Parts: sequence; C-alpha cells; structure tokens
Amino acid sequence: DEKEKEEGLLARRGSAVSQYSHEGNLGQLRRASTGGNGDLEVEGKPAFIFKLFNEETKTKRKFIFGGDTHDEIELWIEAIRGAIKKCEKLERRRNMWVWISAKAKKAYTSHISQGIIAFLIISNFGMAIFNAQTNPEPGTPAAESIDSMEYLFTTLFTIELMINMISHWFFPFWTDWWNVFDFVIVFFSVLSVPLSD
Repeated sequence: DEKEKEEGLLARRGSAVSQYSHEGNLGQLRRASTGGNGDLEVEGKPAFIFKLFNEETKTKRKFIFGGDTHDEIELWIEAIRGAIKKCEKLERRRNMWVWISAKAKKAYTSHISQGIIAFLIISNFGMAIFNAQTNPEPGTPAAESIDSMEYLFTTLFTIELMINMISHWFFPFWTDWWNVFDFVIVFFSVLSVPLSD
C-alpha cells in the first residue's frame, strides 16, 4: 500500500508539472500560513496551495497538493518552480518570434515592398529573354555579366522568400500554392548556381 501510494503521488506530481508546462500558464505559487510553523496542513499532513491564472481565458484554478513530509513538499515546490521558469523562458521566446513575424509581415506586405518584388520579377524575366536572344559565348564579358545578374537575382529572391516565410510561418505559408511555387522556383535556382559554375 505504501509503495502504491508513493507511486501515485509521484504520478500526480509529474502530471501537474507537465500540465502546467504544456499550458504555459504563468501562475503564482504560495504557501498558506495557518499556524506557527507557516505550513498548510491537510488531514494532519503538510500541503501547499498552487494557483494558476490563464491569461487568454482570464480564468483561475487552485490546486492543493499534499505529501507525507515537509521534504516531500519542498520537492513539489522546487519542481513546479522549475516548470514556471521554463514556461517563462518559452513565453519570452514565443513573444519575440511573434514580434519579429509581425514586423516582417508589415514590411513584406507594404506597397513599396510588393512594388520592388514585381520590379525584380519583370527584370529577371527581361534578362532571361535577353540571354535567350543574344546567347553570348561562355567566357565573354556579356556572358559573365549575365551570370553575375543571375547570381544577384537568385540572392534577392532567396531573401524575399525567407522574409515571406517568416511573415507567414507556418501553415499560412505552406497552404498557399503561390508560396509553394515560389519556394520550388527559388530552391532549384539556388541548386543551379554551383552547377552553372
């Protein structure tokens, strides 16, 4: 019975910490003072109160966890505090990515950026027509100039693709067939650069 009780206690501890980490709630942890020793007791055994506050739903949840000894309670508190720190770190990273994505999307969808992208596409198309019509001999200044322009356009379109992916990551990008087509074109253009050398 004692072994099953201990395993159940550890399972509840792991479940509570795992649930807290998964939900990403930044809650408050406190120990209620009910007597001279400053510890909460439930049915004569040490315990502590754990409060969660969900920022999105504005809801509160309160849990009371108990143990057989004060050392066990300290282990609970230490584990949950570790989960809180982990959640805070993940939350900061998520907020930073959201900020970067929003800034990138604002810049990418602006009229100026879209105009520049359209100009690059038309210019690249015109260069391809010129290359097909003139067909300069390899090694000539004209051929080297066209190669340099191809490298430049490939670099610019790669940067454009990266900004687009950051702006619309993840599903909004991959569920747009135009973005997928753009990715395939740029991908094979980058692969063709070392082959052309």
